[in-house]
Amino acid sequence: MKHPFRRGLALSLALSLTLWLVAGALSAHAADAPRKYAVLSLIGDSLTLVTHRPSVGTRVDPNIRDTVALSDPVFDDTVLLAAEQALLRAAPAAGAPALLSTSGPTAYAESQRWINEQKFTAPAWLDAALKADRATHLLLVTKHRAEVRIQFVGKMMGVGSLEGLGYFIDRQTVTLRSDTGAQGIGYLAPYAYFRMALIDLGTSTLLGQQLVTATRGISGADSKDGLGPWDVMTDADKVSYLKQLLGREVEKVVPALIKAPS
Repeated sequence: MKHPFRRGLALSLALSLTLWLVAGALSAHAADAPRKYAVLSLIGDSLTLVTHRPSVGTRVDPNIRDTVALSDPVFDDTVLLAAEQALLRAAPAAGAPALLSTSGPTAYAESQRWINEQKFTAPAWLDAALKADRATHLLLVTKHRAEVRIQFVGKMMGVGSLEGLGYFIDRQTVTLRSDTGAQGIGYLAPYAYFRMALIDLGTSTLLGQQLVTATRGISGADSKDGLGPWDVMTDADKVSYLKQLLGREVEKVVPALIKAPS
C-alpha cells in the first residue's frame, strides 16, 4: 500500500508536469500563429521648410523654419501603402494589414507619449480600432528629430536639426551636379525623418524600432530659371520626390523590423 504522502506528491508532480506541458504547447502555438499587422502613420500633418542662415558666433537654431499644415493625408497614405506592400512581400502568411487613420490632428503630437520605457499605451480610439481589426502587432510611424545630415555627392552637409517631413534649403554653399559637374550656388534637400516602431499588442511591448534620417541634396546648378535652389524642381515634382523618398525608406525598414529577433 502506497503511503498517502507519496501518492499525493506523485499526483501533485503529475499535475504540475501536465500544466507545464500545456503552457508550453500554448506558448508554442502563439509563437507559431501568424501575426495580424496594423499600420498607423502620424507624420504627414505638415511640411517644414528649413532654410540655413549663415552666422558668426552661435545660435540656438542656425536655421529658419516655416511649417505648413496639410489637410490632405497624401504622405501618411504613402507610408501606409508602402508598408502594406512591404508586409505582403516579407510576411505573406500575415495577410493584408489593417491600414489605420488618425482620429484627429492632436494625435500627431500625442503619439510621442504613447511609448514609454518599452511599454505602449494606446488611446481609446486606437485601442478600439486595433481590437476591431483583431490586430496582434502594430507598426507605428511617428516623427523623429535628429541632426541635419544631407546626403550630397558622397558627403554629408548641413547643420542644426530636422524632424518629420520637409525641405532643407542652403542658398550659399557652392555645389556641383554629380552628372555634369556644373557648379551652382546652394542646394535643395527633401527629407524624411521618422521612427517606425513594432509593438506587440498582446503584451503592449515595444519589440523594436527603426530610426530613419533620409535626405537627398539637389544642387542649385539644376535651377532652370536662375531663381536659386528652391527652383530646381516644380511644386508637383517636390511632392512627388518626397513621396518616392518616403516610400523607399518605408519599404526598406519594414522587413528588417519585423524579422529582427524580439
